[in-house]
Amino acid sequence: MINKAPKARKVTIDIRVTYKTDENDLEAWLDKYLKDEDATRFVKRGLIINSLMTHYLPLVYEYQGASQEKIRQSLIDADREWQMHRRYLQQRLGIELDSELATVARANVYPVEEQNVTNKPVSSKPQLELVKERKVLEDEEEGEYPDCFKD
Repeated sequence: MINKAPKARKVTIDIRVTYKTDENDLEAWLDKYLKDEDATRFVKRGLIINSLMTHYLPLVYEYQGASQEKIRQSLIDADREWQMHRRYLQQRLGIELDSELATVARANVYPVEEQNVTNKPVSSKPQLELVKERKVLEDEEEGEYPDCFKD
């Protein structure tokens, strides 16, 4: 008889971001975009979770004390996700960047815009809210987004 691993307990993930910003700030535009069901064909929670995982999963593994190989693999996976998303954006927006990105890579210079960071008071109304049970996604096809992004 094969011993099965114990079934993982379901947890609720509750992420809330609330603060005031000017209506013309990028954060306000992002909030408006995420709330507009016609603007994005993807489910808001899927966009948020995927973005967080792509950008921070290697650090989460480090925080949890994972092996260097696990951290390394998550960084490789994150790079693959970034590349897939770049290709998706290029296709969706009809903008080709490959030659520009190659020039930047050859120069080994990555321009970074300075951001003006200020402490802003917390609003009493949530601007962005996420409550989701995390579902492990397996067998994703190259270049496709998981079903959790689709309406």
